[in-house]
Amino acid sequence: KKETPSDFSLILKRISLMDSQVDVTESDSGEKRTRRIENIRFAAGLKIEPGSVVSADILDSGFVLDRPRFTLKNLTGRCIYDPEKKQLSLNRMRVQSEETDLKLEGTADFSKSVPLFDVTTAIQKLSLSEIGRLASIETLNEGVVNGSLSVEGPPEDFVHQLDLRMDPLLVQTKGNIIVQKGGSLGLDISGTVRDLNLATLASFGTPPLTGNINTDFEVKGSHLLDSDRNGTIQVDIQNSRFSEYPLQEGSIYLVFDKEAI
Repeated sequence: KKETPSDFSLILKRISLMDSQVDVTESDSGEKRTRRIENIRFAAGLKIEPGSVVSADILDSGFVLDRPRFTLKNLTGRCIYDPEKKQLSLNRMRVQSEETDLKLEGTADFSKSVPLFDVTTAIQKLSLSEIGRLASIETLNEGVVNGSLSVEGPPEDFVHQLDLRMDPLLVQTKGNIIVQKGGSLGLDISGTVRDLNLATLASFGTPPLTGNINTDFEVKGSHLLDSDRNGTIQVDIQNSRFSEYPLQEGSIYLVFDKEAI
């Protein structure tokens, strides 16, 4: 009788990388720029189960980037990959920087010709000034938002649902975001804006304004990033105020085709 090997599990309780440093040199028009990533740390546990399911528990990780200044205080959570199902799962993932705190859960299915994602992010705290520094947007220099974001589907045509709050501002959107051939963008989304204080837009480089805006809106369009853009925008204004002028309920409907509106 032919014997078969018994199933076994491989367990590494802790793999650690401590106090490391990496210098990244970029060359742009003959000018060299060096960025330093230091205080790199990483600790994880690894388990290979019968059937070749691999799971990794990220116990602790972080780094400090010098330019632009950014500190990843901690990244933790569990990653599970099933090679038979070709599916990756993210469980209890948490990303913490000096000013931001995010929690993620989700799956990625690679069994089809196009990968399918289903990811939910709980935005405990998202610093706009931190995003501004990383993206070199000087006018994005204050404010903290919280809420949630979920995305589902293939990366080129996914359904999203967004809920952002920055007391008392509320922004909610849902619908399809489509990445079209050539890198253009298509949208089929609807949304709500409540208690938008126009004075806060001054931080985005707009002239000082006052007022409180409440709207519902729909945007449908394709090729929005190139000259063949087309689509419609509908804005339903609820009771609002622009400067000292009250705005009663009303609607704005725009049709755009290439350069014409």
